[in-house]
Amino acid sequence: MLLHYIKTTVRDIAKNKFQYLLTTLGIAGGITIFAVLNFISDITNHYLVDLPNEKNLYKLEAVQEKISESGPDGSVYPSWMTPVSLEDLTKLKELQMPEIETVTLYSGLSVRNYFCSPENDERTVFEVYLRHVDANYFSLTGAEFLKGSTEAWGNSRLAVITETLAKKLFGSASNAMRQNIELRGQDNRSYGIFTVTGVINPIYAFNYQADVFLENEINDFTSSYSALARLAPGASFQQTNISIETASKSFDIKPYSEREGGGKVFFRLAGLKENMGVVPPLVQAIILFLAATALIIALFNFFNLLVSSAQARVRQFTLRKVVGAKRWALSLMFFCEIVPVILGATLLSYVFIELLMTWSDTLTLDPDLWRTIQTFLHLIYGYPLRVALYTLLACVVVIILLTYRVEKIVLVQGIRGKLLNSNRGYARKGLIFFQLLFTLLLFSVSVELFRFGTNAIPNVHHTLSKEQEKAVFFMEFMGKLGMEEKKDEIIVRVKQVSGVEAVVFTEHFFDNSRAIETLSNGKPIYFTNKKMYDGYAEFLELKEPLPVATLAPDEVIVNEALAKVLAENGETGVSLYGQNYKIVGVVPRIPYAEENELSALFPSSVTPFSSYAVKCNPGQAKVVKTEIMSIMREYLPETIPFPLHNLYDLMRRESIQLIGIIGALAIGTLMSLVITLFGIYAAVSGDTRHRRKEIAIRKINGATYRNILWKYLKQYAVMLAIILVLLVPLYMFTVKAVTKELASIGILFITWLTLVPFVLLTIYDLVKKAANENPAKVLKSE
Repeated sequence: MLLHYIKTTVRDIAKNKFQYLLTTLGIAGGITIFAVLNFISDITNHYLVDLPNEKNLYKLEAVQEKISESGPDGSVYPSWMTPVSLEDLTKLKELQMPEIETVTLYSGLSVRNYFCSPENDERTVFEVYLRHVDANYFSLTGAEFLKGSTEAWGNSRLAVITETLAKKLFGSASNAMRQNIELRGQDNRSYGIFTVTGVINPIYAFNYQADVFLENEINDFTSSYSALARLAPGASFQQTNISIETASKSFDIKPYSEREGGGKVFFRLAGLKENMGVVPPLVQAIILFLAATALIIALFNFFNLLVSSAQARVRQFTLRKVVGAKRWALSLMFFCEIVPVILGATLLSYVFIELLMTWSDTLTLDPDLWRTIQTFLHLIYGYPLRVALYTLLACVVVIILLTYRVEKIVLVQGIRGKLLNSNRGYARKGLIFFQLLFTLLLFSVSVELFRFGTNAIPNVHHTLSKEQEKAVFFMEFMGKLGMEEKKDEIIVRVKQVSGVEAVVFTEHFFDNSRAIETLSNGKPIYFTNKKMYDGYAEFLELKEPLPVATLAPDEVIVNEALAKVLAENGETGVSLYGQNYKIVGVVPRIPYAEENELSALFPSSVTPFSSYAVKCNPGQAKVVKTEIMSIMREYLPETIPFPLHNLYDLMRRESIQLIGIIGALAIGTLMSLVITLFGIYAAVSGDTRHRRKEIAIRKINGATYRNILWKYLKQYAVMLAIILVLLVPLYMFTVKAVTKELASIGILFITWLTLVPFVLLTIYDLVKKAANENPAKVLKSE
């Protein structure tokens, strides 16, 4: 029986291969979009912030009282304004308060620019994140030991590493145990030899992760530490905070800076996600709903296809009932029909995921964030399968409803090929209604998000062409295993590469870093600060000449917008990092700063970086990049990445995530539009095909072409009008929740008016063909 059902399904799919192909592609696209955005949501709200067991777990942070003239007002400064020393945290830990069960102290920042290799192996070396911790750290953060433990800690020469690093250095976690590793600093000097005493699974949470964990006792930088505390069962959070505050006020903790009116610094407990900036649940739910809409629309089209298939096979179902087919046998027929579609869509979604993974490797993301994401990027492969299972469950529900419908076939009607009350077509019309509703909602919101995203992308004043920007590469030697000491030798060699036009020592002029200045009247202003280096005008090909060729250490050039604000407030100079600068020129715009934003051009001596910009001939950019990387690899092992990003990619870094999400919605929207229009075409085509006899009789009885056309157009026109009424509040609420701004109602009407002609023209074309048929031939064929 099963084999027979499979053969029937194969014949049906072969007969309607175009419909099934489009439906499968639509479901695959919906699964991919929903899975990817769900994964991104989990990155933001879970992987980067969650610890495995957060029950009764809090962070200990230092805050400072703010004293007004009349006395304490109860407000506090954020913890990041007051770094904590290991000494002060140790004092608190040694109090052994009964309300606190366990405390762990760890270096607040995982230190970059350390390099790890097996002992006496200078080529198998990897850049690692290093964190100093105590033995309680692993149990409180939920780190899982694959091998070893911290029982032997205390001799300061032991290390715990992650499984990822263990595989890189020794091939496996087992091989890493009791092996010696060497840590070197960015200047290539040895930090020490350590024995691996434990291997753990990587910690995903950004604030707690590292590759190598050493003991606090050997850390030379103890001025910036953090702590986690687990409360004892039954302990009161409020009462514990009072006890901690009272005790820590006697420590005489030094504040971050002496603020006017600042009081004592004390410790307090805070939630792990406090000030983390996670996406609100409502916004997260709406984004996921919009991502799922493409899948929902594709499923509606598939359900419509199943309903039409059931209608076309009424006689078959009736005959099976006559010979004694049970409910499970009828359900099995439908199940055999959905399995190939869901299976094909799932496999296609993995193909799409692989294409996205390949594309993601070309993105220029923040290196620290991308390195963190790569530790759990493999988890994305579980998401399409999970979404596919949810999709299959939805299809099973539809199968149950269809089976119930088929079971109600009246034998006389079934032999004639009709379901009970089938002429009303409620199921098909309902599916089309919701398909149109979701499509228009997704279409309208996507257009609004595209508008919002376009406005959010910085409007930067470019002086170089797009081709030239792709031919400007950046080399940064700081923190690259002694490369900074050899940079002069490397730069000489790079200048000799054919195609290189100029090499300048510069900070990253593509980075729009903001500075704040408090004017003499107390008003704060924010401005973008750029640096002017030797050969600045020539390198950036400025068409607007600068007032001066070079800047003295105390001079600055400002744009017109900043000059206007300063003049209005009676200021004659600019202050940055506590130093005053006199204005020696005003220009309309600062290169590679945002248009119409306050910006200033400072001497390159302000916060210098070990970074060089290499400008080459655009036609030789690929060859130059290859030559530069070849030179780098003579100084740096292959295991250590040396990114050579171009200016064009780095300029897009700030907006690439926003563009990616909008692009995914755009693809989903386009796919949804195609699927919706095809669904309407298939539904109306099937409806007119089933009602050919009715149309023929109407024509014989004197119905005009206009009467027949209006009968069909009327129901869809009413449907579209109702959809518009429902869309207005849905659209306004969705856009407001996601963007925090009022939506443009005009976009909704434009998208609605865009889709309506396509729908009505599709219906018009099909009804026209049916109405033009010869009634006599139709009746004869019936």
